[in-house]
Amino acid sequence: MVAAAPVKPATYMFGLALSGLFFATPGMLVFVAVMPMQGLIPSNPLVFALACILIWSSSTSLGFIISNFFRELREVWPVISILTFALTIIPPVYYPITILPDALKLLALAIPTSAGGVLLHEALGLYSLSWSTRLLALVVLVVYSTVLFYWAIKKSRWRQP
Repeated sequence: MVAAAPVKPATYMFGLALSGLFFATPGMLVFVAVMPMQGLIPSNPLVFALACILIWSSSTSLGFIISNFFRELREVWPVISILTFALTIIPPVYYPITILPDALKLLALAIPTSAGGVLLHEALGLYSLSWSTRLLALVVLVVYSTVLFYWAIKKSRWRQP
């Protein structure tokens, strides 16, 4: 419906992002149902929800930015594979940041997925962060989300007729 109507790029992007979120909802509901069974109950639901929203916003915006550089889907696959590795496997998303040497912790927090992962890990009570680390992770997520969203809207190839 949104694509068929003459809409602005922000509306189009938001509609597609919500459709992806809607598609992922059943899996997320299963995950949320299993979390308490594993002893994972968010101690700070507001931070948990905010981190999830900001990760979703920045990754969606990044997807739209990447889509502006490629015309063929086969050209995107290698880039997506490299970005997935760089944004989710290397930074502390699936492992705690506490195992990194101190010199790498600040560098790791500069990556939006690891900043979000750190906030989510703390919200689930897996470890405790200092006030400054928590603030830095939140600022990184907000900045990335804002900049990537702005860039996705301003640099979009798709224009309103």
